[in-house]
Amino acid sequence: MWKWFADLWTDVKGNVKYAVLYWLLIGGGFSSVLAVVYGLWKTLAHRPATTLDLFIAPILPLTVTGVCGLLLAIRERKPTLNIEFSQHSDNDESAYLEVKNQGETINISARVEIVGLSTGRGFKTRPFEGQWKNENTSVDFYNQQPEFVAGEVQIEPNKSRLLGIASIASMVGMPIQEMAIVGINDEGIGWESNPKQSQELPYFIVRVTLVAKGYPKTKEVTYRVGPKTSHGPFQMTEVV
Repeated sequence: MWKWFADLWTDVKGNVKYAVLYWLLIGGGFSSVLAVVYGLWKTLAHRPATTLDLFIAPILPLTVTGVCGLLLAIRERKPTLNIEFSQHSDNDESAYLEVKNQGETINISARVEIVGLSTGRGFKTRPFEGQWKNENTSVDFYNQQPEFVAGEVQIEPNKSRLLGIASIASMVGMPIQEMAIVGINDEGIGWESNPKQSQELPYFIVRVTLVAKGYPKTKEVTYRVGPKTSHGPFQMTEVV
């Protein structure tokens, strides 16, 4: 019960403070009207004012206003998306963003956008749909499932899903290695796997926006993604 009141108080101070303020301003006028009506009723009924009346006149309308304001705060409470991010790239041919749900079960989708490229060439700036690692990948040769699936996925409490960010796009041992961004065509970077001299390794800067059904606010993170060394693996570093 105490936690419920604490959360409610946080909402009153935060998410609904303007709505509550508006209601209290309206309610203050309503309280004054009720006090006047009560006084007129006592006067017209020829009933002498008592000490109790001096308390009832202001307390009754203020109580009504407070109750209504509390009900409004409860109605206007907005859920907060409680998720945690971590990157996975060191031991795989792909780079993933792990999305862990620390709240209630959510249905969530991802919007990905390339916002930077170290090579200086142009790149596609339009956002595209994020691709989640398929948890139902089949080993059946005749009925293989795709590695990634797009759209909305469900994440239960204390569970996580992997969002594909980048993957290797060249054969191992080739003189030129290439990394491609997952979910969009023709966006990749290449580098020499056995350079004769030091080289500046390329990278993308990618912004990920998570959108959960029923949650008004989104979560957004930005990562620098590229090879860690000329022989790999990939590396993801958060850009603050």
